[in-house]
Order: sequence, then C-alpha cells, then structure tokens
Amino acid sequence: MFMNTKLTRPVAGLLQAQAGKQIHNTHQRVLQSLSKNVIQAEYAVRGQIPMRGEEITKRLRDGDTTFYQFKETTALNIGNPQAVGQGTITFNRQVISALLYQELLETDVISEDAKNRAR
Repeated sequence: MFMNTKLTRPVAGLLQAQAGKQIHNTHQRVLQSLSKNVIQAEYAVRGQIPMRGEEITKRLRDGDTTFYQFKETTALNIGNPQAVGQGTITFNRQVISALLYQELLETDVISEDAKNRAR
C-alpha cells in the first residue's frame, strides 16, 4: 500500500518516469516472446459474415420474414457477452486481481467474497 505522503514534484516525476520505463521494458519483453502470427492477427469486426448478418437483420426488420425460418438475429462478433445476456464477471476479475496484487486484500476495493477466494 502507498503511504499518504506528499512528494515534491521532481521526486514524483522521477518515480513516474521509472514506472514508465519498467512498463515499457515489460511490454517489449512480452512482444518479443509472442509469435509473429499473434502480433499480426487482425480482428475483423466488419468482415463478410457480420456484414451479411446486418443484411439479414435489416430484411427481418423491414418485415421480410418469408425467406428465413427465424424472426431475429443475434450479433456474436462484437466481443460483448453482455449483449447476449451473459452477466458481468466482476467476481472473477476481483479474485484474479487480488492474486496478482495481494495488497488489494488489505483494502475495501474488492468484495469480501473475492478476498476469501483469493486467500
């Protein structure tokens, strides 16, 4: 946990610069360890399948229900599980955060349930 002390601007700036260098170095190591295929992978939200899905959705919305055996579509390409009814995963995120940064166990930032699971 951080102490509640006032730092002079030069000291605070130096600490921020050091933290920035550490983050940059870690980022570079991670990038070097990844396969080039992973780095070059593309996430195509606007590919042919989503565009076709939008066409079908528009036809259904305009009342053309004779061609399809369904009345609505669900977009599954957007990476938003809540859009299709899945609940949030706050508890899981809190537990993982506490496992990675155990100082969180001494705060009230995460729930008691998550703290207990992390312990």
